[in-house]
Parts: sequence; structure tokens; C-alpha cells
Amino acid sequence: MKQWDAERKELLGKRRQDEATEKERKEEVKMRHAAERREKREQKLERVCRAKAAMEENPHALRKGKLPRCTQ
Repeated sequence: MKQWDAERKELLGKRRQDEATEKERKEEVKMRHAAERREKREQKLERVCRAKAAMEENPHALRKGKLPRCTQ
């Protein structure tokens, strides 16, 4: 009985340690994904700011390189 109790306690300790490492890994992945989303959002905002600055500098640049559609 004492041996079984010792084995059970050992297995429980290993399981708790595994669960703790898994939880840490999930938290790390979650933080990495949040950082990636934040970075993408900042890149989008930067692109919008550059586009607005370009429009203020040259208002005719809105459709630069694009031809108007021909409708008859």
C-alpha cells in the first residue's frame, strides 16, 4: 500500500508539472499571437497615415495609375 501511495504521489507530481509547463507554453503562444496582431494593426495604421499624407501633399494622386471606367 505504501508503495502504491508513493507511486501515485509521484505520478500526480509529474502530471502537475506537465500541466504547468503546458499552461506556460499556451500563455507564451497566446502572447506571441497578440504581439503579431498588434504589429499588423500598427502596420495598417502606418500605411493609412502615409496615404493620408500623400493625399494632402498631392490631391490628384488619388487614382494615379488607374484609368476611369468606360460606360456607354
